Amino acid sequence: MRPRTYALGLAAMVFGCFGAVAGANLYLDPEGVLGINVSPLAPNDRYLRFMDYRADPDAYNALLFGSSRSLAIPIGTLSRYLAGARVANFAVVGGTITDHWPIIEYVTRTRAGHANPVRNVLLVLDIDLFGTTGTNLNIQMMLAPEITGEPPWRFKWRYLTAIQPEAWSTAYRRALPRAAAQPIATRAGEAATARAFPAFIGAANAQARALPPVPTAGEPLVDPTVRADFARQLDMLRKFVDLCRNNRINLVVALSPLRTDVAATLDAAAAAEVVRRIAAIVPVWDFGHPQWLSDTPRVWADPSHYTAEVGGLMLDRIYGRAPLAQHPDFGELRD
Repeated sequence: MRPRTYALGLAAMVFGCFGAVAGANLYLDPEGVLGINVSPLAPNDRYLRFMDYRADPDAYNALLFGSSRSLAIPIGTLSRYLAGARVANFAVVGGTITDHWPIIEYVTRTRAGHANPVRNVLLVLDIDLFGTTGTNLNIQMMLAPEITGEPPWRFKWRYLTAIQPEAWSTAYRRALPRAAAQPIATRAGEAATARAFPAFIGAANAQARALPPVPTAGEPLVDPTVRADFARQLDMLRKFVDLCRNNRINLVVALSPLRTDVAATLDAAAAAEVVRRIAAIVPVWDFGHPQWLSDTPRVWADPSHYTAEVGGLMLDRIYGRAPLAQHPDFGELRD
């Protein structure tokens, strides 16, 4: 084979492979970042939530931060408790303070002096996830370039050139005629997340890969305080609180309730220490892991995700300020 023919053939093969990858990503847009797919399979919910907010930032005067568990917080009920405030929802799969701090910093910096400032923030944390992070770990969990300072073209380039056969294969199988009658099976947690926010199935997969697995019986109990990112996240929480104070934002912090089987995977003393450390920074509503809640299957979509019924009870306790009639032990303000 002549050298020129070989070089041209090699170049054609390289460009052909690149074209195939870019074409698949443009056509499928699994993360929803390229603006092609309105129902992405593996959505970057951090980016999509931010873009929803950025489309009309001055329309919002309240913010909700949390993980996928906080998708159970009824936005309408929260808005009513906040005197009709319009709430921007930043609840994301695997969300931790490493996702929330950059957003509140951006919002306060860009909204300074605006006619409709942010006045209320509800921040829901998960003690079993505290110290872990999925932020920017993979393309389903990348923060928007406006937040990180990355050039927008480079941000979208990574999505255009990503080799992601799993997402492509899923898209192909869902496109088959039988897909409507026989949907692809998902784990219970993913299905529950999908019901709350249809685009979260792929991101739930990413969360499962990114975060440490829950220990099974016989394995050592989890101590969140020894996690590598624990101290940094406490510092971020401190900055979050200070920023809200300095900008006259009414901040409410809560800890998601845990089912008893999930709480049992945590070292009890270490879990109490996490709560104490958080409460030393900001008053926090601790919803614990009451037995009555774990004994009520209808209020759990899966072992980790509670339903909107529980989310409503949390809001009633936080903003109603009075113990709940049926469950007076649900929600304790720790200061």
